[in-house]
Amino acid sequence: MPGPDILRCVAAILVIAIHASAWPFSQYNGGWKASLIIDSFSRCAVPLFFMLTGYFLLCGKQETLSQFISKRFLRIFLPFVMLVFIYGCFKDYTITELIRRAFVQGDLDFHLWYIYTIIGIYIFIPIVKVLFLCKEYKLINYYLFIWFLTFILYASFQSLFNINTNPFSVFNLYYFQGWLGYVILGGLLRVVLESKIQLDQPFEGFNLQILYKLVSHRIARFVPFFIYILSSSIIALGTYILSIKQGRPIEIFFSSNNFLVFIQSVSLFVSLISLNYYPRIFGWVAQYTYWIYLIHILCLSFVVKHIDLSHFSFINIPLAILFTFIISLFFSIPLLSIEKFFLKIIKR
Repeated sequence: MPGPDILRCVAAILVIAIHASAWPFSQYNGGWKASLIIDSFSRCAVPLFFMLTGYFLLCGKQETLSQFISKRFLRIFLPFVMLVFIYGCFKDYTITELIRRAFVQGDLDFHLWYIYTIIGIYIFIPIVKVLFLCKEYKLINYYLFIWFLTFILYASFQSLFNINTNPFSVFNLYYFQGWLGYVILGGLLRVVLESKIQLDQPFEGFNLQILYKLVSHRIARFVPFFIYILSSSIIALGTYILSIKQGRPIEIFFSSNNFLVFIQSVSLFVSLISLNYYPRIFGWVAQYTYWIYLIHILCLSFVVKHIDLSHFSFINIPLAILFTFIISLFFSIPLLSIEKFFLKIIKR
């Protein structure tokens, strides 16, 4: 699947870019401008991963809970357990402390918040999938509307204008907030992009004519990518202006529930997901992207010891990203083989 494979690879590289540019950005020194630009264009990385989850898991065939756990959940959870063992080899933790950090406190390493979140979403996926199997697009639209209003739109308004009150919390609308919205959005985008929709007819009782015109294959490779470039540039410009004004790095526009990051994420997703041709190396690399995410912080910590990110940052930060990606890929190859070996034993 060219589009999803390319998106996996791009998202993995962008995640590394965020973490490689984080330290220079926070230092507000000579490498700050380079890190600002790289970080601004990479903020859609995690939303892309969540949308890909919905793209694959919400629109597939119906599965029993046992099938879902054996095929899907173990694929996420088993590598995490293996990673805990790897951290036990690199970190000076006792077994008790290692288990407590990994499975109780959730602070084994800062980037693993994504794993805890995606495991929780995977547990909830069989319930959400029913809406897609029954083609309840009005209910899906209803959820996404409230999610966008509370998690994206008002949150952006709240952070930009430093507003402390949140009327949505009064009505306990926390059920409509969080990363699940990106997952459901990814599933809905697949329905829209893969459906044979007649522009003069409503789509299964849920009128998607305008949306389909926006993401039509005729313009899907140009307009959405232009929107990604534009939104990323605005993120960079807004961050630059606010940071200069405050005299310190300001990350308001970097939040994943910021409106601009939402636009950036959806536009890049739409522009790449419809690609139908790519070099085969993308398909080969794509199978290792989950492992690349898991171990890239360990690899990055090694790389930054040999590359000074605060000097020649427009060269050194991209080099750090490239070397981290290559090293992570190198170690991901045997780790995936070990994972598959354990999966075969478990499924016997």
